[in-house]
Amino acid sequence: MKYAALAVLLALVVTAALFLRTDRGLGAKRITFAMYKWIIYDGLYTQAAADFQAKWNREHPNDPIEVRYDAIGEDAYSQKISAEIVAGTVQDVFFPGDYHELVRFGALLDLTPYIEKYHAQAQIDKLYPQLVKAHRVNGRLYGLPISLNTDVLYYNPTLFDREKMPYPTADWTWNDMLAAAQRLTKRDAAGNLVQSGLMPCDYWEWVLWNHGRFWTPDGTRCIVNSPEALQALQFLHDLQFKYRVCPTFAQQRDSNAEVTFINNATAMYISGRWSTSHFQNLSNVPWRVAPLGRSFQGRHLCMMEGNTFVISAQSKYPDIAFQLLLFLTSPEQIRHLVEAGESIPIHYGPEENAYFLNDPKRPKGENAAYFSGMDDATVAMDADLHNPRFTAAEVDLALLRFQADFDQPDADLPKLLKGLEDNLNAIYAERTAPPVKPSIPAFALALGLAACAAGGAVAWQARSAQRAR
Repeated sequence: MKYAALAVLLALVVTAALFLRTDRGLGAKRITFAMYKWIIYDGLYTQAAADFQAKWNREHPNDPIEVRYDAIGEDAYSQKISAEIVAGTVQDVFFPGDYHELVRFGALLDLTPYIEKYHAQAQIDKLYPQLVKAHRVNGRLYGLPISLNTDVLYYNPTLFDREKMPYPTADWTWNDMLAAAQRLTKRDAAGNLVQSGLMPCDYWEWVLWNHGRFWTPDGTRCIVNSPEALQALQFLHDLQFKYRVCPTFAQQRDSNAEVTFINNATAMYISGRWSTSHFQNLSNVPWRVAPLGRSFQGRHLCMMEGNTFVISAQSKYPDIAFQLLLFLTSPEQIRHLVEAGESIPIHYGPEENAYFLNDPKRPKGENAAYFSGMDDATVAMDADLHNPRFTAAEVDLALLRFQADFDQPDADLPKLLKGLEDNLNAIYAERTAPPVKPSIPAFALALGLAACAAGGAVAWQARSAQRAR
């Protein structure tokens, strides 16, 4: 009798499991997408999941879907996504972390045929071409941008007014920024820094702003040991150790740059627009933005960076996932991110950007600062740092070694740049870059993604630290 009862119970469990797996054909198909946990994304994408589900089910009453958004903890995101790809359980649409590496391992769906199938090229053409180009690998498109950031100079007008100083303008040079930072830097009687004139951002962006490059256009040779790179990095080093207008990078790691800016302890702060998401709801924080100013090369070269969504090559419903991807990158959805202060518009043109440029909550014309130098922008999404012929771990390890030496007061920058360039060129010379393939054996994918996860952890910590500064 007890075995009969057990059989009935087992049958009920199996039946319940079948109904709970709504993507098995007994109910709505389940579509999932994921992003690292961030308060802005959590609210917007939870709502986007509900909106797309309602839209699809309204238009396809005989083919219902259930859309779920997964917010994965930021610290564990890269490792979790890599493990799920190996296990075959990754979400249909997700933020890839290291885009080029996952393309190389065949983990991402080629979007090119779906763009043709659904006549989506017109929507793609509205995106900044530099962003689209950064996502192409061998002429194929594997992901679409979902946000765009350019670095600007946040400044505290109250601190400028206190010193009777004019505000930064688009005509500023880096030397103008230095002169202002020197006047705005304050120390106590013991020489301790109590007000930073400037809080700079990461090392390599300065190289790019000054028209330096990491690789040749074909990616076959590291060329970071250049006059442009040395000039930019020497200026950055001098800001910290010669002019002492800001904490050293080692000191910055023990503090939060945004907090010091909010507390009126930093006069100028270089950051992307995501900082606006923190400042715009604080009524007691005076802040404005201005272009970074002209580099030593005579003009500012903008660096465009942002996040991406891709589709898993293992998705059971790639057509629906592609429609979700188009929905998430539509002007209407991007506007939500823009209004939350997390991004600038990713679609170019006066009509697409009018609501942003004419934002009534900001001084007239101020938001144009985010577009300064964009016509000359040639770099996006760290594409100039992470060469697809290298693993992220190899590049990140080389950069971390350089940065540890850079943080010393007596750093020999010409020697360090030459060593970095020679190191990466030696690695390249020893290897034959494998061609991009649509798929690889599972064991090779597992090995590759393990390396990706290890490198992603290093890169993630570095980028998280930069964002927190």
